[in-house]
Order: sequence, then structure tokens, then C-alpha cells
Amino acid sequence: MRVSLKAALAGSFSLLAVVAAAQGGMSVIKLSNIDHEVRDIADNWLPSVGLLGDISTATRDERVKTYRYVAASPTDQLLAENEKSVRASQAALEALRRAYEPLIASPEERALYERFASTWTTYSGRVEAIVALMREGRRAEALALLTGPEALGIVSGLSFCCAVSVAETDAAPSSPFLSARSTMSAERTPGK
Repeated sequence: MRVSLKAALAGSFSLLAVVAAAQGGMSVIKLSNIDHEVRDIADNWLPSVGLLGDISTATRDERVKTYRYVAASPTDQLLAENEKSVRASQAALEALRRAYEPLIASPEERALYERFASTWTTYSGRVEAIVALMREGRRAEALALLTGPEALGIVSGLSFCCAVSVAETDAAPSSPFLSARSTMSAERTPGK
């Protein structure tokens, strides 16, 4: 049976059109997956990592202001100003924590945050004791409470929690960033 040239060309173009449409459909599906991952990175992961950095910085700022409160408050006026500065830094940190909490995406991240929150609560209790001592004029005791071995352990715990939270968020197997990277690698691999 002989096929006419007209029928062969029509069949070839039809087959080519079907293949192009299928390839276009697959591309739309894959681009949809990439779009989902990019949105997850933009809406959750990136703000989360940014806020963790801000929380880490705010934690350090609060500690510096507490040191200044104890070490550089020779007058009642400076004592009041430095205490106000400590309170402002605590409020700023609390605002950052409230902004971060809804962005927690995994049980591991939640556990690290809870560890930080617990350590921060312990540290905040010490700051309140330091404020009370400073108001009573007991600077040496406040300084000992601020710089003692137990305080250094708490501060190390805060630093560790912040650093680990950022590292865990960056390296988590379920991290949207890693998922997006693997999707992009798969899409760039020839033959797929």
C-alpha cells in the first residue's frame, strides 16, 4: 500500500504537533513545580532565614546593652537611660520572635526555636535580677551575675541556638532551597 506524499506530510506534521504539545504540557507542569518552590523560598524560607539573622543580632544587641547598663551607668540618669535601652532592645527582640514564629516550617526548626526560647527565658530572668541589683546600687553583684560562669553558659547557649537554627534551616533535607536546587538540576540534565 502506497501512502501519498500529501498524507505522509500531514501525518508527519500531525505527529510533530502532538509531540510539541506534549512537550509543552510537560514544560508547563515542571514550571508550575518550580514556581511553587520559588514562592515557598520567597514567602517562607528566605524571610525565615532573614529573621533568624535579625534575632541573632538583636540577641547580641540586648546583651551589649545589658553590659553597658551594668558597666557604664555611674549616675542615676545614665542608669535610667541604659535601662530604657535594655527594655527597648528586649521589645525589639520580642517583635522579631513574634514575626518568626508563624514561619517555622518543620518539627526540627520548631524544636530548635523552643530551645532558644527556653534559653532566652532563663537569660531574661537573669537580666531582671541584674536590673533589681542595679536599682539597689549593688553593681558588683550585678556584674558577677552578668559575667559569671553560669551566665556565660547561657549566653553560649543563645549563640549556639541562633547559629544552629540558621545552619539547620539552610541544610535541612526538606529545605525549599535544596528542593528547588534539585528540581533545577533535574530539569537541566540532558535526556530528561
